[in-house]
Amino acid sequence: MSQTETTPTYIVVSPPPRKRRLPRGPGLVVALLLIGGAGVGTFASFSASTTNNSSVQTGALVLSDKVAAGTACLSSDTGVDTNSNTTTCDKAFDLSVKKPGDSGTQTLDLKNDGTIDGSKLRLYAASCTAGAATGTSYHGTGDPCTKVAFYVQEYPSATDRTNDTNPSHCWYGGGSATTCSVDYTKTLGAFAGTYSSFSNGVDLGAFNQAVTRYFKVYVELDPAAGNNMQGRAATIPLTWYLVQ
Repeated sequence: MSQTETTPTYIVVSPPPRKRRLPRGPGLVVALLLIGGAGVGTFASFSASTTNNSSVQTGALVLSDKVAAGTACLSSDTGVDTNSNTTTCDKAFDLSVKKPGDSGTQTLDLKNDGTIDGSKLRLYAASCTAGAATGTSYHGTGDPCTKVAFYVQEYPSATDRTNDTNPSHCWYGGGSATTCSVDYTKTLGAFAGTYSSFSNGVDLGAFNQAVTRYFKVYVELDPAAGNNMQGRAATIPLTWYLVQ
């Protein structure tokens, strides 16, 4: 009986690959810092720039008011921060009508002396006040505001006004749209009662920059005025108001 030889079988077992361990502690921190700083550097480049110095400025709306040959009164009151001047302007008129039927006139030049156009010029009077006249010892008790007729006439030039020719507009008083005449119902008191503020003032239209307008005011004591009008005075503050 023969015996069969057996060939041995081998199983090769390879050891697992060794994992590389990162150093712990400070060494790891240093490594991360080095990695974090990788690729950081300063690079030069061309550049160009421009600067526009810029500003915003506002215009000014300034109304100039000159009575007859007097000094012009400005709404800015010589440059201070205000839009009205109620203290230094000459009286629009300081006239004497000594007896019934007497009359008087005064001229006014208005100019838009600012740097922007005005869309609307208006004329009004907040009140008309009766009082005692100066220069006489006798004073009646009547109200001349109700007996002094009043009109406002505009002309295209100072020459036309001087010659009383080519009137351009009658803004208050009797007569037509262009030419005023006396109407004894159009008194100082009636004017103040109707046109007492800017909101209801006489609309004199647009008033452009650097333009001068030429006005004449006229007053006349009603020929039918009685003795109670002796030694009396009427005071009325005429306001010319311009808006942009």
